[in-house]
Amino acid sequence: MRRVARSEGRGGRGEESEKFLVVRLRDVCVALIFAPPTNLIPSPLSLPPPQDDFDDLESTGHVLIRHKGRAVASTRIVNGNHTPLEAEKYGWIDVRGRIAPFVNNPNNIAEPSRVVACRSIRGTNVVPLMYLHCLDWFMTNNIENFIGMCNTEARPLIEHYSKWAQAKWITDKPFTANEFIKGRELDMCFVSVGDKGSKERENMLLTNFAPAFAAYSLMKSPK
Repeated sequence: MRRVARSEGRGGRGEESEKFLVVRLRDVCVALIFAPPTNLIPSPLSLPPPQDDFDDLESTGHVLIRHKGRAVASTRIVNGNHTPLEAEKYGWIDVRGRIAPFVNNPNNIAEPSRVVACRSIRGTNVVPLMYLHCLDWFMTNNIENFIGMCNTEARPLIEHYSKWAQAKWITDKPFTANEFIKGRELDMCFVSVGDKGSKERENMLLTNFAPAFAAYSLMKSPK
């Protein structure tokens, strides 16, 4: 069964599942969709990534942001409790083996990927808003860890933020993802969400959730 939760502009009426984070933002609708329909990403997004088998899995989560009725950003979350992750499917890296020394259950993991965003909302509070909804998805679905990948040249910048986000890098050297862009080099890190009531969960709320909510509150809204 598909559940949909969204936050709408002020004065609007939003459907929401229990325990789902609802953050209201003018003219923005955030939809968390399970088992999404085809053609989830409309035309206003330039060059959306192609669909694959992960998109239609019941366990996959999708976050879609609309601004003034247009889709402006999206990401999806593959639940590693039910399927190999995209990084594992292509054999880029032994994700579970790399995180095993640092976590209680390396199989309880998720992979956000296929992030697409229009330039019009970059630098606005839509970015931390989407991250907040992803964090809520992890907690709602009892995910204890999630991985993140970035282009190798962007790692120094990401490392600046990963210090407060308590992200741990699990690659000593880059790996290639030729299935998407030939010669593209990536690095990977992970963040522990932890189980409810655990020290890891408390740490995540303090180092990820609270700063993201503060950034959402302080950054400008899209025009």
